[in-house]
Amino acid sequence: MILHLGFVISLLYLKECRYAIDSLDNIKARE
Repeated sequence: MILHLGFVISLLYLKECRYAIDSLDNIKARE
């Protein structure tokens, strides 16, 4: 159960990182 929870948190973390990277790319492209 704890292992599964860690897996879900990892997926959310990766998704947040990808979103942040996309945002940075968009800001750079805008400038």
